[in-house]
Amino acid sequence: MAALKLSLALPVLVALLLAAASLAAAQGPPKAEVVAELQGLKRALRFRPKYSLIRRVASILLSRQDDFPEDFDFSDVVNKTLLLPTNAAIIGAGVRKIPTNEAEGEQYEALGLMNVLDGYLTMEDIKAPGATFTTVHDGTALTVKETRSGGVVALGQDGQKRGKWSVVVDPTLFKGKFVVVHGVNRMQLP
Repeated sequence: MAALKLSLALPVLVALLLAAASLAAAQGPPKAEVVAELQGLKRALRFRPKYSLIRRVASILLSRQDDFPEDFDFSDVVNKTLLLPTNAAIIGAGVRKIPTNEAEGEQYEALGLMNVLDGYLTMEDIKAPGATFTTVHDGTALTVKETRSGGVVALGQDGQKRGKWSVVVDPTLFKGKFVVVHGVNRMQLP
């Protein structure tokens, strides 16, 4: 099986990971199956620099597996993909709302690599700067723009950064930084 994976093209590897997680989620508690799949994928790509991005994503998700509850729907980990101008794929895991008092406002905790404020903002169809998407909560249209630092940011129709629903992708993402701005709250994965 490892030899077969090594010979597959990059899109097929991504498709395999998507299918495995979706199947696991449909069959019940998916954590064990998905963890095993990620471990196998990481081993298979060990000496394949061309696929280092996928291996990196697998490594990050494995390193954070204890953050996921046993009944977490792992289909969310891999079924929403954001493609940056560099053609880098980010696999998202969604977020979980943290109970706070009213004065603190809404806060969220990241469950893993994240490209979506789950249930609020979806970015699964973004392919490049200039793409548009809508927020789930009120249908607001946003446009993706490339920043001077090489990241991307979601802007409103007036060209201004949307304070409440802004998404900022740090250009050093695969050094472990993925920053999401929600109002005045910033979250950064370690």
